[in-house]
Amino acid sequence: MKHHGFTQGFLIALFNPKILAWMIALYSPFIESGMSLSTLIGMGLLGMVIDGTWYVTVATVLTTGDRVDALRSKSHYIEGAMGAMMLVFAVLMFTGM
Repeated sequence: MKHHGFTQGFLIALFNPKILAWMIALYSPFIESGMSLSTLIGMGLLGMVIDGTWYVTVATVLTTGDRVDALRSKSHYIEGAMGAMMLVFAVLMFTGM
């Protein structure tokens, strides 16, 4: 059970449709029909390494010391700010700005 959290996080990142949509949006300008399989695999591995490094860095930085307790005590502010940002993005998308 020691690696249970890692396994869950990995599977969520692997099967998350938002990540797939982001990867498609990011890589579609660079993918051509005649590209070799090794190039496509390399592009996928590059994305995986960048994404994995980011997740590990954030998790490590946010969980060292008593930062977790500080984040938990401020969670309602963080959730409120995220909700407000999502509403702003939804309005911008709806109005076409």
